[in-house]
Amino acid sequence: MGSFAEDEPLETIEYSVADGIATICLNRPDARNAMDLRLAEELLIVARRCAADRDIRAVLIKGNGPALTVGGDIGYFTESAQAYGDLFRRMTGPLHEAFRILSRLEAPIVTAAHGAVAGGGLGLVYIADFVFAAERTKFATGYAAIGISGDGGGTWFLPRLVGPRRAAQMYLRNKVLDAREAVEWGLITEVVAAEELADRAEELARELASGPTKAFGQMRALLRASWGNTLAEQFVEESEALVATGNSADATHAIECFAAKRRPTFEGR
Repeated sequence: MGSFAEDEPLETIEYSVADGIATICLNRPDARNAMDLRLAEELLIVARRCAADRDIRAVLIKGNGPALTVGGDIGYFTESAQAYGDLFRRMTGPLHEAFRILSRLEAPIVTAAHGAVAGGGLGLVYIADFVFAAERTKFATGYAAIGISGDGGGTWFLPRLVGPRRAAQMYLRNKVLDAREAVEWGLITEVVAAEELADRAEELARELASGPTKAFGQMRALLRASWGNTLAEQFVEESEALVATGNSADATHAIECFAAKRRPTFEGR
């Protein structure tokens, strides 16, 4: 795939699966989880693992150290023997494919942000369904400060999340959002106390992992498709999704439970 084999031990990401929850934890704490080629390639590996594991019913993304991720590793860039443009091409290949795969999982995604989230690392915010941020977390694209145009899907996601005028501020003027502004702008879901961040994110991931995974997958796909569909096309896709979910074991069980006034137990089938 790249500079190492997929079966090698991961160096920059801690990945685990337990109780239906896949946890992706960035693990370059001394570099504030800055992204180099190795991290981009490992993120693609774990994204593929998530997509291949049918038992995964929720994904939790977080980071070790003082920040979720400060984006691209400037030190790594300057030490590279490659021209910057060539290096960026190599890095964005696996990084963008990882984000594409994660955005299309059936399992919903929760991201826990702290410290700073910047540059291509914002992709971990964009592809999540729910984003909790610790107080004092900062969000910035950062590209204008170093004279590059951007990556991580931000030029596609940001206008849809915060609006085109605000997206232009974040890109062209390098506006930095604090956590409260990020909620007001629609970039994240909720601000929580720093000491509560891990518990809140894990609690939501557990809640989602006990839900109707097939329905969640269709919901994620429908919400994504709505940005490019006409209303008539969206009606068609909603009908087809209802057929798919209506024939699922979870829907059959849940409808029967609803009629009998019992709480359903979803199996993700």
